[in-house]
Amino acid sequence: MRRSPFLPAVASALVPALVLVACASHDDGALARPAGTDDGGPPPGSASPDDESSEVDTADQPTVGADGVGDPYYPMLGNGGYDVRHYDLVLDWQPDDGRLDGVVTIEATATQALSRFNLDFGDLEITSADVDGEPATTEREGDHELVVTPAEPLDDGADFTVEIAYGGEVEPQPGLLSGLGGWVDDGEEVYVASQPDGAHAFYPVNDHPSDKATYTITVTAPEDLDVVANGVERTGPDGPEAAPGSGDGTRTWEFEVTEPMASYLLQVVVANLEFEVDESPGGVAIRHAHDEDVRDEAAAALRDTGEMIDFFAERFGPYPFPVYGGVTVDEDLGFALETQTLSIFPAGVNSEVVAHELAHQ
Repeated sequence: MRRSPFLPAVASALVPALVLVACASHDDGALARPAGTDDGGPPPGSASPDDESSEVDTADQPTVGADGVGDPYYPMLGNGGYDVRHYDLVLDWQPDDGRLDGVVTIEATATQALSRFNLDFGDLEITSADVDGEPATTEREGDHELVVTPAEPLDDGADFTVEIAYGGEVEPQPGLLSGLGGWVDDGEEVYVASQPDGAHAFYPVNDHPSDKATYTITVTAPEDLDVVANGVERTGPDGPEAAPGSGDGTRTWEFEVTEPMASYLLQVVVANLEFEVDESPGGVAIRHAHDEDVRDEAAAALRDTGEMIDFFAERFGPYPFPVYGGVTVDEDLGFALETQTLSIFPAGVNSEVVAHELAHQ
């Protein structure tokens, strides 16, 4: 994240350290896995029988997944008892009503025998919830805990699928970034700024960076608006402007994130966008998207992205993803953020900030 431009001299000193921090943050090792999830024991917050007073072997008895990963700064973020592999996120944005409808399908693996487990989720209304195709019950606890109880307990090591349908008017989360986070609608465009914990405002998620996962992101929006999101676009063979109309006044866009990603790095922008498709001299695909009202200034600031990618690659190793780009919104955000493969920039961005967010990748 970058809140304001910084001097080139400071940048030259900080970029190597930033890259090392960013590389560490992309380590697939868990930052703060719940104690016990690697050795079969129950995580903090789980219900576990007293071994000394029970004559029954309790190793495979289902217990309650923890309601946090034990992060010392954000103890209630994330959840224990399972590891997410993939999110299939289908969103339908209706700007005239300010309404977002969604269906998320979560593929996960139980790291303990589970009688129930938690997801992080905001205030949107849940219309259905299934686990492995069977109806599950849901209950809200605290500010953002969604307790999911499957029809049958889950075995330790079992792969399982959760599907939750939901919808409503999204309220931005209080956050570090300009006071707002999550799904932000400024009346003309939508963007996402989830650091550190805004993702659960608009979809059910294990909202902690220690549980990275791959993503499929599908967004339907009015046909006069454009959509860009993380990863490689799968909408059509000819790039971003190939999203077909559906005949009902909407278009649907699909993106695939093939490398595990922390939840706070998910990005979706819905706006009047102009796209630039290019590649670095070394062959890395580049995809920029700019709000049409700031296109000229933004394009100038991001003009040297390809050279920056290759420059960093020579010093720190190959760029780790199949595509990179920036999305520039017509908003004085007060920050930029290194959302994976698609950094978000404010109006008035400069090349020093572009280099900073690229270094995070």
